[in-house]
Amino acid sequence: MKKKIKVAAVLSTAAFLSMCAPLISFASQGWTQENGGWAYYNANGERVTEDWVKEGNHWYWLDENGVMANDGLRQIKDNYYYFREDGSMVSSQWVSIPNEAVEAYVDEYAEETGEVDQEPVRYWYYFQENGRAYKRSDSVSSDSISAKTIDGKKYAFDTEGRMLYGWVSDGERQTGDDAWEEADYYFGAPDDGSLHQGWAKVSIHVDDPETEQPGSDYWEEDQNRWFYFTESGKKLKGKPGEARFKNINGNKYGFDEYGRMISTWYADPEVVTLATSKTEAGEGKLYQGQEDYTRQFMYFGTPESGARYTKGWFKARPSEYLMKSKYEDGEMYTYYADGDGNLYANEIRNIDGERYGFDNAGRVISGMTCVKMDDEDSTCDIEYSFGSDATVKEGRGPYEDENSFHELVETYAEDFASGKMRMYYFGGRYGAMSTGKQQIRLGKFGDPIEFMFETSGPLKGSGVHGEKDGRLYKAGMLLKPEEGEKYVIFKESYETLPEGATEEERKAFDKKDVDGDGKLEGVIEKITPEEFIAEVCNSGIYDEKKEETVWTVRYRPEGVTYYLVGANGDIVKNKKNAVDVDGYSFQVKKEDILTVTVED
Repeated sequence: MKKKIKVAAVLSTAAFLSMCAPLISFASQGWTQENGGWAYYNANGERVTEDWVKEGNHWYWLDENGVMANDGLRQIKDNYYYFREDGSMVSSQWVSIPNEAVEAYVDEYAEETGEVDQEPVRYWYYFQENGRAYKRSDSVSSDSISAKTIDGKKYAFDTEGRMLYGWVSDGERQTGDDAWEEADYYFGAPDDGSLHQGWAKVSIHVDDPETEQPGSDYWEEDQNRWFYFTESGKKLKGKPGEARFKNINGNKYGFDEYGRMISTWYADPEVVTLATSKTEAGEGKLYQGQEDYTRQFMYFGTPESGARYTKGWFKARPSEYLMKSKYEDGEMYTYYADGDGNLYANEIRNIDGERYGFDNAGRVISGMTCVKMDDEDSTCDIEYSFGSDATVKEGRGPYEDENSFHELVETYAEDFASGKMRMYYFGGRYGAMSTGKQQIRLGKFGDPIEFMFETSGPLKGSGVHGEKDGRLYKAGMLLKPEEGEKYVIFKESYETLPEGATEEERKAFDKKDVDGDGKLEGVIEKITPEEFIAEVCNSGIYDEKKEETVWTVRYRPEGVTYYLVGANGDIVKNKKNAVDVDGYSFQVKKEDILTVTVED
């Protein structure tokens, strides 16, 4: 607001006398100077007291002694007026009047503190067309600001006519460090004073910023925070311990119980905790690492932007309250907020045509990851997940090399068979789930290994387990001979639905048979020719002429399939003489191994 007057205009005494001279010289009615002041006599020759006199376009006031007022601010009855040195009343304009209480020591005060922020050096008043200063009526309710519109802006005044500024409550200017907490209206700086509407950045003081949640790494005791004031001028704020959310210009913002715009991480203060276990948190309470806890969190961007992330990706350092173990590291992680602004956690989601996985702390999963689903037929909810190079609880891995990978899969053979345990590869943009054939390293220094991931169906993206398209896979890994081998035998155990199964048993089986091949694949293990012979062949027949022994398969155990796999990973379908490097040769027909021969 650009004020109109700071030092009131002065009509010189000589000019005033010149104006009044005809009245003094030639009539009993008019102005006369008496005892250093000016008096006015009416047509009856009586001295005017406690009344107004209009001369030209100006009004003048004669006090109880009949002396013209020309001393600035004056209270007349219940109203305040301002008079220039020539006695004319000010109207329809602003006037800045020194604050006598401060003026005496303002220089010393300013030198000590750097500013005068509790009491202004000057007060601003606005005098209406009738000369009366705007002021707050004693009859106005305490929750009303009784704002006046001047030049298109709104202002408030106290009961003495002084323009209010800063934080205002109950018709009074609030001056304490905590004024911003309780007051609902903000009227700007001492030389402005217009009611704030819309966004306003305000300097505030907080005694214990480190105890506030979240974003303690952003704030110190003296803060510059954004507030939003409605059309009425009242700030948006939540209830005690509860935030308020508001759509503004197409974005959603949050405001705490004092009206500060929320930034960075936010969750209900009643929920947030630094506890990372049930023991720390207490029985029945949420704690860090639970998906239900993580889903309480929303992200509102930087302290300058503050718009809540909704249906979108963002990268941020986790709050100490979201993930204490990673907060101190200062690492940035990728997250996704849903339509309500909450994080995805321990789940697999379709986003923009791609599938993504999220861990228990809401971070997008990337790379090769073992996932245990919450239920066998779940396509979304995860019980837990961990990467090949992760430090995990005992019994869950990790699988930093090929041997530990096989050990993991064998340990959880039943879960991998049912589809409850799955291997995924999140290798696309933002960690999008990959499907089909992939070359993947286990650990940081392993050689690339071929994996195959389902391309469709309820297990889309999970590692193929069992036979597919003439090749054999274990949790996605292609099984084939090691370097130096030509052929190798793999034994696959599985279950089928027994004859005479009840409807209930059939439904239970179908639920576990997520790939719909009629088998529940179990352990897939590499066995030696000697082990194969011992399990399914006769005692062997020695051919003296050929100097070789031939073992013929006589027994095919139920629930077991044996595969002969060549060097490129293909299952041998038909071959009369597949010779291995160790001298064994195999006869195969329609993928069934018929005989094993070895030369002496």
